[in-house]
Amino acid sequence: MGLDEIEKKLKEFDLQTKVRFGGMKELEQCVRQSLPYAKILLLMEEDTDCSVMEKLRFCLQSFRPVSVVLGKRDDFTGLFSMPDDIRGAVAVGKRSALAARFFCTLRGGYSFAYLQSPSADGLFDTAMPETGAWGGYPLREIDFAVLDTNAGQKAEKVLAHTALSAVCLQELYTDAVFCGNGPDGGVFERAISLLQGADGKGDRETADLFFASALFCMGLRRCGRFACLEGTELLKRKYPARAQDADMAVLLYYAARYAVFFSKSPRAFFVPDYAARVCRAVKETGFSMQAIRRNVSVPTGKESFNRERLFAQVKEKLGISAAVLADFADTIRKKMLLAGQKPPRFSQEELKEIYDISAELSPLMSPPSLEREFGFLPNPASAF
Repeated sequence: MGLDEIEKKLKEFDLQTKVRFGGMKELEQCVRQSLPYAKILLLMEEDTDCSVMEKLRFCLQSFRPVSVVLGKRDDFTGLFSMPDDIRGAVAVGKRSALAARFFCTLRGGYSFAYLQSPSADGLFDTAMPETGAWGGYPLREIDFAVLDTNAGQKAEKVLAHTALSAVCLQELYTDAVFCGNGPDGGVFERAISLLQGADGKGDRETADLFFASALFCMGLRRCGRFACLEGTELLKRKYPARAQDADMAVLLYYAARYAVFFSKSPRAFFVPDYAARVCRAVKETGFSMQAIRRNVSVPTGKESFNRERLFAQVKEKLGISAAVLADFADTIRKKMLLAGQKPPRFSQEELKEIYDISAELSPLMSPPSLEREFGFLPNPASAF
């Protein structure tokens, strides 16, 4: 996949981001092209290698960089005490990219991302994360993304996270069957095809992995929330010490669970305890009651009956696609093991709990939502 294809996709999504390959000199050229005389903000996260900060400060010294290291709990408000003559922000890391975009959305100017791993996370989100102080605030996309293909850092983590696009695609398929036409999943299909050969071990493979990640992120702009992704974020918040394993754990568990689900027969006339489930989701996630309720549509008796009948008609077809998903997840698992990654450190009970809650975290009629409707997920305890 070349730059021409990714630029075409960016235009299809009405994004103005320019992607470049190279190191810090390429980044410096992008900044100079946009801001020949301005002062810039240099943003990094607290776990970033200090030597990278120093090298960037030296490379961008003619722009008089003001360096800021973001703590894990910083809500970005402090950025607006920066001098008024700052007209650009250079970011290293996902949270830094969000901070740079937030700063430039409100202040104006250009935002730049220096990518040390082939991940597009934080570059194309439409708004700030819901759980933060500025949750939901709309964001401009990043102006320039410069991928250092020689860095090669964290390629395995990017592979595991981007592979969740296959689980998202299964959720889109399922929702389309039960609720009618939805967003086009073609961008996820293209990302999945790139992942088949990408492992981040060479320049071309690193570029393909970045493109897959970018396509995944662009697809999320159009498709909204997914049960698997919301489940992943919840898993990371509940078990922060094992957060690095969450993507792979969810990929494998949800893929296996979906494959089993489409071999079952629904319980007749089952009515979930929607109120208790919504209350539990609010408690577990910290989202508002209103936000969770928007994800849950209570069907009429007729709708429930028709849904059960439709499931009997389509479960074989959906089961085939779920089996393909399970095979793909196993392929990614083997790639991770070959790269020296250990199996995810989550128990089946921990993953089962996350899966259960995720039914209320997406508006899609995903397999977790169908399991709730058909009685395969237990009603929460009355304490909720």
